Order: sequence, then structure tokens, then C-alpha cells
Amino acid sequence: MAMGSNHVPGNDLLARLAGVRRRIRWLLALEAVGRILLVSVLYAVVVAGADWWVHFPGYARLIFNATFVVLIGRYAWRRVYRPATVPIHLDQIALILPELPGELRDRLAASVAYLDHGGAGSSALWQTVIEQTSDSLGHARLARGIRPERARRWMTAGVLSVLGMAALATWQGPLVRVGLARLTTPLGDSAWPRRVEIVPLTGDAVVAVGESFEVAMRVARGESRLHRVYLNLHLPFGRIQREVLRRGADGVYRRTLDAIRADVQYSFACGDHDLSDSPFTIRAATRPEVVALNAEVSLPSYAGSIAPELQADTEEGFHAIRGGSLRLRATCHLPSAAQRSNASVKLELEDGRTVEMHHGEEAEWTATLLAEESTSFVIELRDGLGLTPRDRRSYRLFVRADQPPSARIIEPTGVLDITPRAELDLVVHAEDDVGLTGVLLAASVERVSAERQPSQWTADLLAEGVDLKTDAIAGATSIAEPAAVQPAGSTASPREVQRAYRWSLAELNVQPGDSVIYHVESRDAFVQDGSPRTVRTLPQRLIVLSPPDFAKRLRDELLTSQRSLRRLLADIVSIEGRTRALEEAQAISRATTRPLAAELRRARQSAALILDRLQLVIDRGYANRLGHDDAVQMTRRVHQEVSEISDEFLELAAVALEAIPDEPEASTATRLVVTALEMESRAITGIHAILDRLARWNDYEELVRRVRELQERQEALIRVVAEAARAAQDLRIDTLGGAGSGAEGNGANAPRVLDTAAQDQRQLSAEATRLLLSMKDFGREVEGVKPARVAALEAAADLGYRHNVVGRMEEAVAELSAGRAGLAGDAQAGAAAGLRAMVALLEDAPQRELSLLSKALADAADRLKKIILAQRDLIGRTESAQPEWARLVTRQSTLARTTSAFSAGIKVADSESETVREHTGKSSEEMLAAADGLSAGDGIRARTRQDAALELLETALRVLERRQSEADQAAAEKSLAALAERLIAIHREQGLIHTDTQWFASRSADAARLTRADVLRAGQLVLRQSTLKEQLEEAREKMAGSIVFNHVAARVAQDMSESAGLLDARAWDGALAVQERILGALRQLIGAIETLPRPDPSKQFADAAGAGQSAAQPTMERLIPPLAELKVLRSMQQALHEQTVRWASVKGESEADSQRRHEALRAVGTGQRELHELATQLIEQSASQGSAP
Repeated sequence: MAMGSNHVPGNDLLARLAGVRRRIRWLLALEAVGRILLVSVLYAVVVAGADWWVHFPGYARLIFNATFVVLIGRYAWRRVYRPATVPIHLDQIALILPELPGELRDRLAASVAYLDHGGAGSSALWQTVIEQTSDSLGHARLARGIRPERARRWMTAGVLSVLGMAALATWQGPLVRVGLARLTTPLGDSAWPRRVEIVPLTGDAVVAVGESFEVAMRVARGESRLHRVYLNLHLPFGRIQREVLRRGADGVYRRTLDAIRADVQYSFACGDHDLSDSPFTIRAATRPEVVALNAEVSLPSYAGSIAPELQADTEEGFHAIRGGSLRLRATCHLPSAAQRSNASVKLELEDGRTVEMHHGEEAEWTATLLAEESTSFVIELRDGLGLTPRDRRSYRLFVRADQPPSARIIEPTGVLDITPRAELDLVVHAEDDVGLTGVLLAASVERVSAERQPSQWTADLLAEGVDLKTDAIAGATSIAEPAAVQPAGSTASPREVQRAYRWSLAELNVQPGDSVIYHVESRDAFVQDGSPRTVRTLPQRLIVLSPPDFAKRLRDELLTSQRSLRRLLADIVSIEGRTRALEEAQAISRATTRPLAAELRRARQSAALILDRLQLVIDRGYANRLGHDDAVQMTRRVHQEVSEISDEFLELAAVALEAIPDEPEASTATRLVVTALEMESRAITGIHAILDRLARWNDYEELVRRVRELQERQEALIRVVAEAARAAQDLRIDTLGGAGSGAEGNGANAPRVLDTAAQDQRQLSAEATRLLLSMKDFGREVEGVKPARVAALEAAADLGYRHNVVGRMEEAVAELSAGRAGLAGDAQAGAAAGLRAMVALLEDAPQRELSLLSKALADAADRLKKIILAQRDLIGRTESAQPEWARLVTRQSTLARTTSAFSAGIKVADSESETVREHTGKSSEEMLAAADGLSAGDGIRARTRQDAALELLETALRVLERRQSEADQAAAEKSLAALAERLIAIHREQGLIHTDTQWFASRSADAARLTRADVLRAGQLVLRQSTLKEQLEEAREKMAGSIVFNHVAARVAQDMSESAGLLDARAWDGALAVQERILGALRQLIGAIETLPRPDPSKQFADAAGAGQSAAQPTMERLIPPLAELKVLRSMQQALHEQTVRWASVKGESEADSQRRHEALRAVGTGQRELHELATQLIEQSASQGSAP
């Protein structure tokens, strides 16, 4: 109990010491927490900064965090948990109180120890000690000695570090958040915002094998010269190949990977940004291809059940008939399963529509197209990887309407002369794209007598004709049997037939002077307006002649074979000469006779062609019941003789030459050669006899006159037809307008005028046919006729055939007979153009004669120069050494013979040629005398004779060169005159066009409305301007060597095109301005040529080298003289000067006037620069040719 009474002071001491213990524990905990906060912040800052610098991987940051947590945990265990949980005795607390005296601390510790643990001794005594200790302590604060400064400092440092982190988070929030995220979740996806940021512009891709792929990237942030940009190529086994990328001008880094043949992985790296962890993949795959495309083309439904036509893909595209269909089949090549899966094939039409193709068997896709309109399409093929074919080819589909059937008369063709009892063998070919239902021959007779009525006649060729060719769809039939007519709706209608039919003209009861017009009608299965469609061929005409007139035609045709016979004769004569040389030779071998035998075989082939033509004449005679006529009998005789020559003489000669063995006996070879020579001689004699029998004469000038007459008559017919067509047109216009006119009578007579014109045109066609045959037959070796004129006639006849003069005339006859005056006028214009070309060619014959003469003179001059060089060489060798004279005798004699042969070959046609012949002949005699002197050893006499021969040769050469220069000069003057005439004609026609344009401009200024005839006339004006441009282009070809003339002509041609465009647009004022420029330029060219001075014969050939020739005269090398070009330049300069003066005097009252004046002066400046360039080029050209302008 005593002890309980002393309990109050002790409890107070214990409570006070327990408070001290709690204070100590709190201070230790606060100090530890402050240190932990400070260290944690420092760790976060240091590690985050290092991580920002070096970008630690996640596992490194995880290790760092684990180590830090372990250390912080141990520290918290020691500094926080242990002090707070480990028991601390109060007596120990009492001993460490720094503010108490040592005795009091001891007594306090002893008292606390007794109170806590008890102890030995008197409790009263202990109570007294306790009370004294409590009294000694009084109200003193025991914890005053436990100073909190240390804990306060650490806690303050920790709080400040946290506040600093918060401030940093406020300032650099993204960085702090990334750092905390990387520290708190080291294995997460958070990353530092890099100093360098890469933006890949390419990624995963699929590339065709062998092709290139361009990888690209851009540096979005942090680009610096210190940073290199790398392309990482990820190779097998984890290897990486780095390549430096170069920066482009647009800031993009690119690199082309060429010829990719396997999958490639790549990535980019720059600075602290490296994408190697997630590379991109380029997959290499073979491109898909459209291997083949074909189509099953079906005909329209009305064609019946005809099997579709299989069409393969060609450059011509696919062809179908409107209303049909096409089933397209595309075979595609898709190498891999990935490409085949989800592959898409479409047809893209040019109008934007698409047609899906459906997958069929294996690699085949199909689609159906209706044949509506022509179009083009492409096959859009895209495989499962997104690849498309390399070439996106366009296919063309041609859709045409069901074409009308076509028919043509194979035999006979053109205008044919017949007798009233003729029998013609017709061969007709007809075809249709679907099927033919009928082929008819229709004929009508135009009676020469008005009292006799025309008659009509028809024949069914499908039923009555002999089948020569049948389409496979209709089935083949026997050639000897007529083909049965198929009904209109039959599926077996033939698509192509060829029929032969013998037509007896006696059924038509024709008389001489009548004309039989016949045509072929063909029908197909297409029904139009309830009836089958019928198409006719162009009308063919048979002119009925009396038997005597027809016999004369046959005689003319027979005479045309003379040319071929002469060629055959020349070949055989050549062969006979070489065969005769073999007879004189000592050794005859197979090698020398085989070529002659081969030439004889070719001569037989030429004879066979002649026989074919003669047989044609015979057949025509017998077909017209004129087998008894002299012309036919003569042709038979000639045919028989030529056949005998070919089959007997030439054949036996060839066989004899071919029979000579490789090593023949001399007697055998000679005998065979003599046999061949005899046969060849007999053949030559036979052909000479034939030619003598057929010889006749035609005059050149007479033929030229007949061609001119034909041209004039044709042009007169053109005017007659044009006037009749215009009168008929005016009548129709007036009739529609409801008003009469004075042209009504002329319009009513137009059909009769056209009929008369048709008769005249028919007669003109027949005369043209005979004239062309006469011109072709004129090419005979007749004494007195110059070869150039013979060639001119032949060339003119060939030109007439090329222009199809007779065919155009026949076409005009057909159109006139049908009342189509416009088409007839076009055909007549074509025939007239051909005749004009023939006349121009014939009129150019003298110029060609000059050209041939110039060429012959040049060849002679060249040969003479070679003789002169050889003579000079002999003279030099004669002077060199006397021992060589013996060898020089032979050379001098040979040269003398050569000169003599040259002299003998000169044909004396004028005084110059006679002079050359005399001089060369005398030089030959001097050479022989020199050879005699050399043989006798008399060098002085030989040298004198050689010098005399050389002087004679040089004199002859000067005469030849002067004659050649004269011929060239004459030819050049004729060419220049022809060019001037062409330019004058163009200027005249341009003036007429300008006059007509002025009339239209005046009508437009008066606001007068153009009539329909005026509109047609305006259209003709455009056509005339375009035609005139073509004529100028032809004339420009002759100006090719002239810089100035060619430039002006090119500008005129351009102005003519502009004028035609303005006329077409009805811009009359603008067209007039352009036409005035054209007329001015043409006047410049014509005036420059016409004002050239005439050549002076006394000065023209002052120098043999041509140095004395005037710059005002044309040459074959330079047709336009330099003086003419300078005249054009002067006139162009004068025009520029006048424009400059005129515009310089104009004062601009407004801004628009000033602008117009400025533009005009700029145009003058441009023209002045062009003129300067032309002058410079002219000077350079003259300098290069060694002359001066």
C-alpha cells in the first residue's frame, strides 16, 4: 500500500520520459523521411537525366529501380521502422538527457529503472528518492535537450526537393511525365521525346520482281549537319547493312533499291531515333499478266444460228457487227496463291463504264460485251497483293453496222468494145459479212436510135452461174454444177461466192452505136423497211461497135506487142553474139554454156508473156465472132510464129547448150554450139520478120497535139457540166423559195445537157484509151526520133495510167448517166488533172533532152580527161629515160587506138561535136606518129607529136566543157522560166480569189444575207485557197536551194493556210489583209526573176572553171540566181522601211493607239531580224560555193 501511495510522482516521471521517447522517435522518423524524399528526388532526376541522354533499355531501368527500392527499403527499415518498433527503456532515455546534471540523470535513471523493473532496497527509501528527483526536476522540459534541427533540415530538404520536382513538372510537364512513366513503368511503351524525329514516307510495300523501289523519309525535328541519316538493310542472320542517305532539295531523304528479287527489310536511323526494332518489309512478287485474250464474236440474231467466230487478239483489234455480242476470255498469269486470292479482273471502257470479269476455269476470266458502238477498253488486273501488269494495254473493239453486200465484176473490167454478136465470159465476186441471198446480173441498152426503146435484162448468177468459189459456211458444191439459191432466212446463206457466167449479147438485139450498161446486184439477210437490202456495183459499159471498127481496135492492140518483141529480139541477139564467141573459142566448157542456157530460158519466159497478150487478142476476136478477120488471123499467125520460136528454136538452143558436159570432146562441144547458134539465128530471123510485118510510124508532135486536144475538150466538158449543175441548183433554190427566175429554162434543160455530156465523155474516153495505147507503142527504134522524146511519150502514157485518166472518164460517164453532176465533175476534174500532168511532162521533153545532152557531154569530158592524163604521163616517161621507149611504144599505140575509138563514137549533130571529132581523130594520128618515133628511137619527133596530140586533146576538152556549160545553162534557164510561169499562174489565181473575197466583204459590209448559192460559192473559195497552197508547195520544191525564195514561199504557204481558215470562218476583212500580203510576196518573187538581165554569150563562158559566170544567171546547182535573191531582200527591206516611216509618223492620241503603234514597231523589228538572218545565211552560202551574192 505504501508503494501505491508513492505511485503519483513516479507515474509523472514515467509519463514525462515516455513523451521524450515519442519525440525522439518522431524526430528520427522525420529525418529518415526527409532523407528518403531527398534521395528519391535526386535518384529520379539523375536516372531520368541519364535515361534521357542515353535511353536506357527497360530492363536497365528495372534494375536501377529495384536496386534503389532495396536500398531505400533497408534504410527505412533501419531509420523508420526499427526506431518506431524496437523497445527503448525509459532509464536509457533518462541517461541521454543532455540538459540535466549528471547526478540528477543518474538518480532519474535509477528511479525510472526501479519504477519499471523494481529492485532491492527499501521502498520508502526509493519513494523518497523518487520524490526528490521529481521535485528536482520540477516543471523542467525534459525534451529540451533533444534538438529537432537535424530532423527539420532533412525534412525541409526533402520537401524542397519535392517542391522543386513539382516546379520542374510545371515547367517541363511532358518531359517529367515521360521520365516518371519510364521510371515507374520501366517495361512500358513510354519513350522520351527525341531530339531527332524521323517520319518514314514509305513503309511496307509489294514490288514486282526485278523492279526498283524508292524508300524515303523526312527528319521532322532535330535535323542537323552533325546527324547522318542511315538506311538500315536487315540482312539474314540478324545482320544490318547501313547506307548513308542523301538529302534531296525538297528535304526528303531517298534511296532507290534496284532490281529487287527477294523480300527486303529496311529501317531508318538518325541521331537518337532508330527504327531498327520495327523494320519495314518490301515483298517481291511476280507481276500478274494478261497472257492471252480472245473473243467469241456472235452475229446479230437475224443472222440465224451461225456458230460464233473465234477472234484472237491482234493489232487490228476485235471486230463485231452492231447487235451482236462478244464473249471475252482473258487468260491471266498469277504465280502465287496469295496473288490468286482476291484477284480482281475488270474491263474499263473508254466511256468510263466497267464490266466485271468472272473467274472461270483455272486462270481464265470471262465477260460478255454487247456490240453497240466502237470503243476501246483495258483489262484492269489486280492480284491479291495489289500488283497490276507492267503494261496497261488498250484493246480496240470495232463495231460496225451490218455492211451492205459487196459485189465486183472481176472480168471484164472498164469500158469494153464489143460486136452485136459477142459472147462475154463474166466472173463476178460477191460477199457479205452475214450472208448473201441473191446475186443478179442486170443490163440495159441505150439505143442510138431514138425510135427504138431501151430494153432491160436480168440473170440470176447464183442459180445460173458456175460456182468457182463458195464460202465454207454454205458448204462446198461441185464446180461443174450450179449452186442452189438459199432462202432469205436460211442459216446456210453463202457469205462469199464467185460465179462465172457466159453472156450472149445476141439476146439484147443491140446494134452498132448502142451502149450496154450492166451491173451486178447483191442482197443480204438484213431486212430494211420490210425488204432485203440491195447493193449495186458501178455501172459498166459495153460499147457496141461494128465488126470493121472492132477489127481496127484489135489491130491496134496487136501492134502494141512490137515493143516486147524488140526487147526479146535484143536479148536473143546478145545471147547469139556470146554463143558465136564460144564457137571461135578453143576450149568450150559447161561453165561457159550454162549461163547462156539460163538466159535462153528467161527469153522463153518473156516470149510466153507475149504469147499471153496475143492470145487475149485472139480470144476477144473469137468472142466477138471475128475469127475470120485479118487482125485476128494476123494475131494467130504472129502467135504461131512466136510460139514456134519459143518452143522450137529457143528450146532447142537451150537444150543444146545444156547438153555440153563438164569435159566435152572438142568435136561434140563444137557441134552442140553450132546447133544452138543455128537455132538462135533462126529465132532472130523469125522475130525480124514479125517486126517487119508489124512496122508502122507515129509522129511525136501529132501525139502531143492529140493529148492537148483531149485536155481542152475535157476542160470544156467540165465547164458544161458545171454550168448545167449550177442551173439545176438555182432552179431548185428558186422553186423552194417560191419565186421564178430567168434560169428556169436552163434548169429544165439540165438533164438533156447532162445526157449529151455523157455521150461526149464516152467518146472522149474511147479516144483517150486509143491515144494511150499509141503512146505506149511509140517506143520503137525509129531513125530520126530522139530517145528523150520516146521516153517522154512512154512516161506520159504511164502517168496517164497512174492518174487513171480513162477510169476517171468512165466514172464521169456513169455519174452523168445517173444524173449526179457533182460526182461527175469530181471525176472529170481528176481526168483533166491527169491530162494536164501528161501535157506538162511532154512539154518538158526538150528540157530532158538538154539534161541527157549534158550528161552525155559530161561523160565524154571525163573520158577525154582520162586520155589527157594518160598522154601527159607518157610525155613525162618519154622525157625521163631513153631505155623505156621500147615499152612506151605499146602504151602509146594503145592510147591512140582508145582515142580513135572515142572519136568514132562521137555522133556529129552540130559544129561543136564535129570539131571535137576532128581534133580527137587528129590527136589519134599524132599519137601513132609519136609511137613510130619512139620505135625508131627519134625522141625529138616523138615528143613533138605527143605535144601536138596533147594540144589537140585539150582543145577538144575545152569545146566539150563549153558545150556542156551551154547545155546546163539552157536547162537551168528553162527550169527558171517554168518556175516563173508557175508563180505567175499562182499569182493570177490568188488575184481571182482576192476579187471574190472583196465581193463577199462588200456584201457583209452591206449586211446583205448570203443566198444558198453564195454559201456554196464561199465553200468553193476555201477549197480554191487550199488547192492553191498545194500548188505553191509543189513550186517550193524547186526553190530548195534558195534560202530567200524558200523562206518567202514558206511564209506565203503559211499565209494561204491562214487565209483559208479566215475564209472558212467568214472573216472577210482579215482574209483580205492576209491575201494582200500573199499577193505582195508573190509579186516580189516574180519581179526578182523577170528583172534578171539576159545572159551575154560573149561573157558567159569567159573562164572554163566558171569563174566568169554572172551571179544573175541560173545554174543546175543553183536554180535561183543570187541576184534574184538580193532583189527579194531589197524589196523586203524597202517594205520594212516604209512601215517604219509610216508608224514613226503616227502620234498616239490614246493609250490604245500608243500600244498599237508599239506592237507594230515590234513586229517591224522582228521582220528586220529575220531579214538580217536571211542575209547572213545568203552570204555564208555564197562563201561556201566560192561566189559572192
